[in-house]
Amino acid sequence: MVRSRISTAVSNLVTEARNLLASLRRSDLGYVLIRLSDSYPERATQQPLLPFPLHRLISLPVEPSLADLRQVLEALSRDGRVQGVVFQIPPLAVEPATVQALRGMVQDLKAAGKQTVCWLSAADTWGIYLASACD
Repeated sequence: MVRSRISTAVSNLVTEARNLLASLRRSDLGYVLIRLSDSYPERATQQPLLPFPLHRLISLPVEPSLADLRQVLEALSRDGRVQGVVFQIPPLAVEPATVQALRGMVQDLKAAGKQTVCWLSAADTWGIYLASACD
């Protein structure tokens, strides 16, 4: 289990480095795809501590929180290279307050002048409610 988390973390790091290099070469990003997960905690969960010295070297992936998603969307709203955001929405297993918070984030992104597109892989009540905030 720890080995798969480590390999996932290394893979994510390599992907992030490639994406960073590619974004530095581009003057216009166009659209950004954000795949929403089926659940979001309000705040980030604590990572399990690894034995010394691994806890200094390896960052285990954690489930994204609403606060993390808000930071990403705020950064995208300020980025002049981004024209819009495509949200891929799975069937949501979240509380109504979480869906309302997600919907507010989409509306804030629209208010910043970005186009928002929602892609529903399966339609459920909360997914449709969230998608109704998009263009």
